[in-house]
Amino acid sequence: MLSKVFPVNSEVVNKVLNECIVCPCAKQTRNMFLVSSIKSSQIFYLIHLDVWGPYKQATFDGNRFFLTVVDDFSRMSWLFLLKSKADVCSFRLFFEVCQDTI
Repeated sequence: MLSKVFPVNSEVVNKVLNECIVCPCAKQTRNMFLVSSIKSSQIFYLIHLDVWGPYKQATFDGNRFFLTVVDDFSRMSWLFLLKSKADVCSFRLFFEVCQDTI
């Protein structure tokens, strides 16, 4: 592709690309997660949590972390905005409310 952009220097471009150490490393992909042997048979039997942050730009309310919750059975998902990682403990209240509704 670079040879189309720079047709005059295609030999130089190819030489640089072939000797580049960063290019193969940048093309690496993540390993897939192992397939879980646990299959949920009801809602909230197995849930997946992921905390992300701190994000450099806070929301209007000052939240810089995100908590995503996915129910394995229903694939229902929720997103919670958090001011700090310590607020993840408040997820417990959400989980208790969900269990009460079942």
